[in-house]
Amino acid sequence: MEMAFLPKKMVQRLQEHTSHVISLRIMIGLLTLALMMSLYVASKIPDRLTIYIPPDLSNGAVIQANDVPKATILTNTTYLWVELSTWLTNGKEDAFNNLEAYRYYYSDHFIQQMERQYKALGAKGELDRQRRVTLVPGTLSDFERRVIVQNKGLAWVVLLDVVVEDFFLGEKVQHVRVRYSLLVERIETNYDQNPLGLMIVGLSEQPKVIEEYQ
Repeated sequence: MEMAFLPKKMVQRLQEHTSHVISLRIMIGLLTLALMMSLYVASKIPDRLTIYIPPDLSNGAVIQANDVPKATILTNTTYLWVELSTWLTNGKEDAFNNLEAYRYYYSDHFIQQMERQYKALGAKGELDRQRRVTLVPGTLSDFERRVIVQNKGLAWVVLLDVVVEDFFLGEKVQHVRVRYSLLVERIETNYDQNPLGLMIVGLSEQPKVIEEYQ
């Protein structure tokens, strides 16, 4: 009622001021909401992003965060399998030591399966030897055919051809070319234990002897 006795210009100014205060309160509310949403989104962002760089960058490459190129899958799988399967001293020591050394790169189930296989070989006296495993030439460049996507960005079958040579007392007792169909999965990982974020979880089928050398 008192406002009716105020000058018209003053009343208009008071109304404008009131409207401005209301607008500011609305703006503050919207900014607070936006801040809360930003904090929520930020809390969902992973602490680390893994960038998988292809082994050959001679022709350049477009790389997206968390995308795993087939060439990288093949290269890492090859390294892990060759290292696991090579017995520099003898199978009695190296077979089980290698399983322990690379346990974070293989699933528990697959390691248990390999342990049973090694024990069976040991019972037949087939661990008392050295083993050399080498990659068949040209394998790494054939990644498009050898890496089969099972679940995009998450799971693959890797067709790995290697030459296996076994030696007993310095004499070669086995020399074969073998194909392994390895199941590889992408995992949430402890980067200190498995910086690749990839794990070999098994075989999609039994190994095949492609060729026996004399």
